[in-house]
Formats: sequence, C-alpha cells, structure tokens
Amino acid sequence: MTVVCFACSKEKLYRYQDDFELYLKEVHQLKESDFEESIFYVLDIESCSCSELNLKSLSMLLTSNNLVLITVGKSKIWENYKSKLNHFTILEDSTGKVHRYETGLGKPLLLHYRNQEIIYYQNVIDPEVAKASAYILNPN
Repeated sequence: MTVVCFACSKEKLYRYQDDFELYLKEVHQLKESDFEESIFYVLDIESCSCSELNLKSLSMLLTSNNLVLITVGKSKIWENYKSKLNHFTILEDSTGKVHRYETGLGKPLLLHYRNQEIIYYQNVIDPEVAKASAYILNPN
C-alpha cells in the first residue's frame, strides 16, 4: 500500500527557489537563517539596459532593513550608484556566477522570503520598477 501525502509536498511559489537558494549559499555563503525575513533584489547591471532605472529607483528608498541587493556583473553605472545604496546589504557577483544556476534571472528579480519561504516574487520589467519599490517599502 502506497500512501501519498499531498499536504507534505507543498508546491513552491517560485519554481527556481531551490537553485536560487543554492546560489546564495554557495556563492554568497548565506545560511538558512538569512531566509527568515529578507527581500532579495537581483540586478544584472552588466547586461540589463534597465540597470540605471532600477538603481535610481532603489537609491530613492531611504530605508529597508531587510533589503539585500545582489548586483551581477560590472558596470560604470553601478560605480556611480554604489555609495547611494550603502544603507542596504549589498552582495556583488561581479563574475556572473548566478548564470550557472537555474534562477529565472532575466529582468531584475525581487524575491521576498518570510520563514524560509518565498511569499512574493516579481520579475521587474521596466514599467513595474515603481511597483517593486512600493513593495519594498510596504511588503505586507
């Protein structure tokens, strides 16, 4: 007799969650406790033409204790904004190691963790940068 527990195999909200967490643990040495209450904003500053728009929007946010900005690649634009964003936790992936993992990164990516589960995610397309910033300010 085979018993299947459907409640036990809860489907994840973000289909790339496992690889994203593996990336954070292997590349940035994060621990399980870092997924208690954090908002990750992953921005490919090297190959996304939207980098400046996203960085400008983030630089206008004066506070967000739980925002972790992950920059991917290198860019002169990033160097101009870096000091304006130092009130956030910043993790740099200058060699683009994120691309070795299946994370769903294309456009900027916003992932909100609560109690080690993703409760909200957004692929931040250009017209929705303001929506992402509003969410970061009021994630409830």
